[in-house]
Amino acid sequence: MARIKPEQPENLAGKIGNVVACTWMGIPYLRSIPTRINNPRTPIQQAQRSRFSVALNFLRPLTPILRIGFREGAVRQSAFNAAMSYTMRYALTETPAGIAISYGNVMVSQGSLMGAHDTAARLTEGKAIFTWNRHRRTGNASPQDHALTMVYHKPSQQAAYETAGAFRREGGMELDYPKEWAAEDVAVYLAFWNEKEGIASNSECLWGRE
Repeated sequence: MARIKPEQPENLAGKIGNVVACTWMGIPYLRSIPTRINNPRTPIQQAQRSRFSVALNFLRPLTPILRIGFREGAVRQSAFNAAMSYTMRYALTETPAGIAISYGNVMVSQGSLMGAHDTAARLTEGKAIFTWNRHRRTGNASPQDHALTMVYHKPSQQAAYETAGAFRREGGMELDYPKEWAAEDVAVYLAFWNEKEGIASNSECLWGRE
């Protein structure tokens, strides 16, 4: 039972149902009791934790890229959280071994800047060579846009990247990565961003979609 004494509101105390009367710094207030979860390890909850863990482990090494790539969409949240939200919703898949990353659906950048045309990537020993059509630009694309490039090594969950790469007007660039990374074990991404405007394009997976 809660007791409210008009002459002494600071002594507000007690409980009514799931509402508790409390006092903080002499100010009386009411708060609800958190609902207790009888079984915090239900199959649905465990599946959600697994999805969260897979997405977090994938994105954590990419934080410097995501701060640029998801800056535009980070409304009332961090760029990392915006990337996490996208990944949880669109870039996870169920496999016989459990939850896994769907590399073809991954985005390391998402925004309103126009991407490039005729994009491609080829791999040589320890080097990713990116190309795009530097003459064909549409919408808000600018010659001054920087390329944002990444090679992600799936087995080690490590990434080589460049956030301030070649300008769009150059039509291509090279990105070094560890030579021991086999081509069949990597995913390669390309996006563009404009430092002055603070906007980026949607990234493309140019290699290793599976």
